Amino acid sequence: MKQVCLSLAFVVAFAVSNPVCAETVEGESGARLRMRDQGCVLSPGMYVAPDWQYKGSRGGYTVEKDGGYRFTLGGEREVNGTARFSRDKEEIHAAYTFRPEREIKVHALCLSLSLPMEKFNGGMVAMGEDAVKLPEEFKTAHLRSSQVSSFTVRDRSGKETLTVCFPAPTWVMVQDNRRWNAQDFSLRIHLARETTIRKDEEYTLRFTMNVPGLERFAACEPVVLRRGREWIPLTVAPDIEDGSALDFRRVVGQDAPAGKYGRVIANGGHFEFERKPGIPRRFYGVNICFSANQIERELAKRFAKRLAKVGYNALRIHHHDAGLTGNGKTDGTTLDPEAIDRLDGIVAACIDEGIYLTTDLFVSRRVPYRSIGMDKDGIIPMNEYKALVLVHEGAFQNLLAFSRQFLAHRNPYTGRTYAEEPALAWLALVNEGNPGNSAECLRIPVWRAAWENWLSERKKVDANFRDVPATVPRNLWERGRHSGAYSIFLQEVETKFATRMREFLRGEMKCKALMTNMSSWMNPVCYQLPRARCYDFVDDHFYVDHPRFLEKSWSLPSSCGNQNPLVGARMGAQDAVFRRLLDKPFTITEYNYSGPGRFRGVGGIVLGTLASLQDWCGVWRFAWSHSDASIRNPEKVKMGYFDMAGDPLSLAAERASLCLFLRQDLPSLKRTYAITLPEEKLANDFSFSPLNKTEWPWLGWFAKMGTVVGDRACDGAAWSDAYPAAYRRKADEIRERIGIEKSDVLVAGDGALSLDWVRGTFLLRTARTCGGFAEGGRIRADVLNVDLQGTPATVWVSSLDGNPIRESKRLLFTHLTDVQNEGITYADQDRRILLAWGGIPHLMKTGIAHVRLSLASPASYRVYALTTGGVRRRRIAASTRADELSFTADVAADPSDASFLYEIVAEH
Repeated sequence: MKQVCLSLAFVVAFAVSNPVCAETVEGESGARLRMRDQGCVLSPGMYVAPDWQYKGSRGGYTVEKDGGYRFTLGGEREVNGTARFSRDKEEIHAAYTFRPEREIKVHALCLSLSLPMEKFNGGMVAMGEDAVKLPEEFKTAHLRSSQVSSFTVRDRSGKETLTVCFPAPTWVMVQDNRRWNAQDFSLRIHLARETTIRKDEEYTLRFTMNVPGLERFAACEPVVLRRGREWIPLTVAPDIEDGSALDFRRVVGQDAPAGKYGRVIANGGHFEFERKPGIPRRFYGVNICFSANQIERELAKRFAKRLAKVGYNALRIHHHDAGLTGNGKTDGTTLDPEAIDRLDGIVAACIDEGIYLTTDLFVSRRVPYRSIGMDKDGIIPMNEYKALVLVHEGAFQNLLAFSRQFLAHRNPYTGRTYAEEPALAWLALVNEGNPGNSAECLRIPVWRAAWENWLSERKKVDANFRDVPATVPRNLWERGRHSGAYSIFLQEVETKFATRMREFLRGEMKCKALMTNMSSWMNPVCYQLPRARCYDFVDDHFYVDHPRFLEKSWSLPSSCGNQNPLVGARMGAQDAVFRRLLDKPFTITEYNYSGPGRFRGVGGIVLGTLASLQDWCGVWRFAWSHSDASIRNPEKVKMGYFDMAGDPLSLAAERASLCLFLRQDLPSLKRTYAITLPEEKLANDFSFSPLNKTEWPWLGWFAKMGTVVGDRACDGAAWSDAYPAAYRRKADEIRERIGIEKSDVLVAGDGALSLDWVRGTFLLRTARTCGGFAEGGRIRADVLNVDLQGTPATVWVSSLDGNPIRESKRLLFTHLTDVQNEGITYADQDRRILLAWGGIPHLMKTGIAHVRLSLASPASYRVYALTTGGVRRRRIAASTRADELSFTADVAADPSDASFLYEIVAEH
């Protein structure tokens, strides 16, 4: 066995002032080290030749008996590793050892130090006698690569942040990762580069981190949450009490049955009912998935009524198609009579409760290869089918066959086919089917042939394409002529597909449901062209803290950022603001602040505010349930990644969205800012080809945002900018152009909103809903003043009778800390790596909020703590002074059952 040993001293000097700031360095799974305050992460990995595939580290969730953390790079039989750490005062001693299980040709076996863009954009790396600027604007990925004896990193303010010293010259590369849609710089320290690493050969890297002011070094130690002083049990009610403060049917103005005013139509940027023209309509709902679509009729009636009591007026039927077609037992298109009958019952029950419906014509239906004419056994993987249906005639005809049967099916409980059903208001063609979403599927033969044929024809008529290679680009996220030309090809494929589907739906099926597609992550600017030409409305999806699976898809362990989403330059805004076309309705049919993230309670008030200010037309939370069991007994369901049925925290957060967006407590923004997209450039210009996003989504807090396909902005736009220049604008340039000062606290939302992007605080003031989020201290939101004691929280008060808060006779106050499962297990103190879900009961983080509420006659009000079903549990002591009602919201007032919902009612 040969040993290769590289030794270096790693000296870290974090940006400090006098006195020295305290710093925490944490060990994480995969043998990573994180500097908490700076956000720098040191992690092992390798880049495999010839295609630069990155193999990150996994494993290392707990320390072994010998003090080491075992990890791997890539999968089994690739590279095994061990990391060891120890602390001596302000020094952390570390050693990484790598041992390949087979010969692997690599571009790099390395440690990478990530420098987050927000703190190091505009900073500097000194490498020996040379200085490398970390540019504010992207220019090139490769900034410097050389053998050095030391390097020093300075942050954007010029403070020395990190120094690394080597006992011998070592290869270090500085890279700007914005080329690949990342938001960081990286310093790559090489153990091996452009070589073959050999089986059983050891590669060892030792270093010492010196951290001035090091207050804490935490090795990777599992954290298990148990009931006690900080976490107390929370009882979940199986249903909502009729007429209670949590029954939102009157609050949002339910109007049953769905379809009573005819079809939902698109008129400019809004939805309307065809028999009530000129009145914009909004929809807010939830998804149900898999066996949740397969419940008996009586349960379906109870379920639909519960959705209505929550306040929903829309439902997305999702991941339903596999169950309808026997999970691939036949040709993947024939409807199972019992399964479609159960779905019919859900549809009819929702219509009776005033709930409108949307669905997709393909989600996850299991389709045999042979059923589309391919000489191959087995079931087509879901993502491969999504790709095939765009270019393979057999797959396309298979989609028509299923859609034909589904839309022509007559629901015996309504007497109408799905094609005729006015309450089936919206149809998506292929769920998350944006061309290019799945890069590996672009390399299957039928896709390669389609690209080669298209490019050959283009080269005959357009000289600009003659130097474009006929290979499939390695990375569609890169900006360049190759990926740009391929994006134009993809949008033409989508346009052809959409045109054929529209002819089928409108012609053969006589279906008038509004049509959309392309609701997911691959979004070059040119995709706005098929959205504008082919679809009735634009739809998108987004998630905060969506799980990332570390070893196997949809299996533990998983990770999420679990950080305050309001901190940083984005200020909690979403790139979806750029996907919108200002002359069409815009919806989000999937969004969530996912579990087990500890900040998901803020999701309702933030999304409700953003959607209201932007004047979006529909929002669906993902999801209510992924199983029928969660519908039958929601009180027995533990928290998971997405489901409202097992997450009383997220369900409570929904009521802020319902008041702000559906009841329209918050008016839309007065100004509109548009990005104009000349049609000719979208169709032919691939010299720039950016993704449809910028570094300034925060502008969505100040003006309605969107794009217009054409040479001029929409009528009434206060400001516009044109493609491609708009996508090159930097945040500071945008602030200067529209007169927004750069400060820690910004007033937005036409004065209704205050955002502290440094501390992650959110304050909202409207006549009928006031509140916000803070990690501590005071929340001052007009008539509502709350002092938080000990725990970050989202708090708000909403009028339930439609009157302004000061005059309202019935109000709901909500105090959300965090909710987890008992026994849930994380690999780290920051709870980023989830190892085990635990189970019920739910546990709520204790916290106290001292509440003062301005009311016209405060002495006439009583305050009651509520169950999660809206039943009054007990009266809460309250006092009055002048025009204020004061009380204390204490999660642990009853240690046996957490309190976080309060009814405030005038009783005399």
